Amino acid sequence: MEAVVTAQQPVIKVAALCGSLRKASFNRGLIRSAMQLVKDSVKGMEIEYVDIAPLPMLNTDLEVNGTYPPVVEAFRQKILQADCYLFASPEYNYSVSGPLKNAIDWASRPPNVWADKAAAIVSAGGGFGGGRAQYHLRQIGVYLDLHFINKPEFFLNAFQPPAKFDSDGNLIDEQSKEQLKAVLLALKAFTLRLQAFGLAKLQEDKFHDLQQHLRPPISRPWVANRSGSGSSSTLPPFLPTPVSIPRSATPLLQRQVPFLRKTAHDSSNARASRPWPLLQL
Repeated sequence: MEAVVTAQQPVIKVAALCGSLRKASFNRGLIRSAMQLVKDSVKGMEIEYVDIAPLPMLNTDLEVNGTYPPVVEAFRQKILQADCYLFASPEYNYSVSGPLKNAIDWASRPPNVWADKAAAIVSAGGGFGGGRAQYHLRQIGVYLDLHFINKPEFFLNAFQPPAKFDSDGNLIDEQSKEQLKAVLLALKAFTLRLQAFGLAKLQEDKFHDLQQHLRPPISRPWVANRSGSGSSSTLPPFLPTPVSIPRSATPLLQRQVPFLRKTAHDSSNARASRPWPLLQL
């Protein structure tokens, strides 16, 4: 039974971006370590490294009739199709690197393909371990409508003993690997929460639309028109027009249809039998 449950778990697709273009970059090493951790011990996640080196510098002259250069469009599609993001950025002048900011800007061009996704940040460097770059990236994420996990944070001083990386930029410190694993688990959990919330919100909106669609006509027996011919059965002008329900209504909503029809019928009968006062206009 456990194997069956595990097989049904959704796979979270993570797009990983590194702000450093250096081959032996420590931050690139963090992404490689994260990819290995996912394969070994963090089930239900897939990490794809998205190379930002081929992207041209942002120039809106390259946009022609709402289209982007092929390399930019391919990058934007990978960002759009991902469930969440993992950023690894060095700290340059208290901020993120130029290549990473350039990639962020390309993907934020209309329509913004970052929006409403979960994200995590890791960094390695001297001193604060890239912490100030992380805080600046969080500020950028506010406009992008990105949702960063708050805990745990991962700042790694790459030059403090014991050695954290080998000569090729691979992470070799076991304690740091455990901390990186905790970040990945938090990103996975937060992504699933956001997806569940989005699904619940979609079903709530469809349920509301369905209620509007099944609402019976509202009569106004308490209003006497000037001709004295009785009540009007037209909808008041201030009430919204009932919304049509698409055929793609979820099974949950379809199961609610008989209940809603009965509720609407009972409500209509209750209004018809209610003794309304007659208002003279």
